[in-house]
Amino acid sequence: MPTAAPHPVSHPAITLRIPDACRATGIGRSKLYELIKLGEIDSIKIGRITLIPVTSIERLIARSGAAVIPDERERERQIMSMHPFLANAVITAALAHMTDQVRGGLNSADQLTRSKAEDGLAARIVETLLEAG
Repeated sequence: MPTAAPHPVSHPAITLRIPDACRATGIGRSKLYELIKLGEIDSIKIGRITLIPVTSIERLIARSGAAVIPDERERERQIMSMHPFLANAVITAALAHMTDQVRGGLNSADQLTRSKAEDGLAARIVETLLEAG
């Protein structure tokens, strides 16, 4: 009689491979290797695999003063996983609450005018998301 394979126990990762560390931090591959070389981030080499301890990434973030609390991480994950139609609805709602002058600025040939209008749109999108949350 065949025996069932044991269920793997899920543990939080204590190390990340380079691509995963890049995704987790938003740091590019070259920058990550530079931080390793400078000693800002620890690394463990096992054969050809380079592993980054999660604690080393957490220390880097803590040193920069940009620590993210878990609730913010969850909110960020939710926003990033929004369905494209929902994202479009948020942008449309934000545009609807903007003045014609600001909306017109988004199409301006003048970079400063366009930049100010884009900043206004981004701020309104954030306000819309916070109101919806």
